[in-house]
Amino acid sequence: EEAKRMAQWLRAHCSSVDAVLSSPLERAHKTAEIISHAFSLPAPVQITDAQEVMMGSLQGLTVKQAQAEHQELVDLPLQELFQFSDYGGESSSAIGDRIERLLSTLDQVHEKGARRLILVSHGVFGSHLIKRVICSEEPRSCGVFLSNCTATLLRFQPGLLTRAQLIWHVNEDLTGAFVGLEGATRDI
Repeated sequence: EEAKRMAQWLRAHCSSVDAVLSSPLERAHKTAEIISHAFSLPAPVQITDAQEVMMGSLQGLTVKQAQAEHQELVDLPLQELFQFSDYGGESSSAIGDRIERLLSTLDQVHEKGARRLILVSHGVFGSHLIKRVICSEEPRSCGVFLSNCTATLLRFQPGLLTRAQLIWHVNEDLTGAFVGLEGATRDI
């Protein structure tokens, strides 16, 4: 239901889309299929590098659970918050390498004529991707929170100080994709 509402919102706010790409993970790919259908586009292209960050022993825990089990997470500076290698997951540099491969793939799709792309991915990975392209230098310490059904429009242009310009970033409350669930917890 969230995906259908997001697809409707995107259709109403994006004049055209040339291609939809997605993580191969089931929920993201199903969302991408719904969005592709809303724009009368072919099936979305799956991109392995767009899948969620591997978080090791933190995988599947809510923020509260992770902080209860690992007190050090409570006081970490923002730029160190997503260093999952300490917990058996991906390091920031591994995530960065994956983002660079993804950006290269997006460049290739763009060179084939697809000018406006929708990428359906996951919260933590999406946050890293956005930070990578809108922040100018390390440490990339701006905070970008992606909840379920968050839409972000980035404009990639040569000559910018950063790789992309953040045009808009709206969460499910503004798109109408999220309904209810007062006090619900989300996985990190």
